Amino acid sequence: MVRPSPWWLTPLGLLPLTLAAVVALAGPRLTGDGLSNYRGAERAAAEEALHWAPHALDNPIERGLVRKLRVVEVRPPSADCGHAVRLRAYSFAWLPYATVTMQCGGLTV
Repeated sequence: MVRPSPWWLTPLGLLPLTLAAVVALAGPRLTGDGLSNYRGAERAAAEEALHWAPHALDNPIERGLVRKLRVVEVRPPSADCGHAVRLRAYSFAWLPYATVTMQCGGLTV
């Protein structure tokens, strides 16, 4: 004969699953955007890239998947352009979704 499990075992078993789901959904929004690593002209270029990057990810599916944009790299200005900024778009549970690069005023995904 099988003994029934105690009443508290089921909620205790569901607690890790619930916690994992909350972290996966809310986690990327809790991380910073990477702007604090830059100063001066580099920071201004990174802020501009963060402002315009959602326009490159304007597909309705991408809008639902992308949870956070983070500045990964700001390269020094070249002779004919300003700073080149690389951003990474993260989806649920900090999974990298896409890399967006802003260079010479244009966005590439």
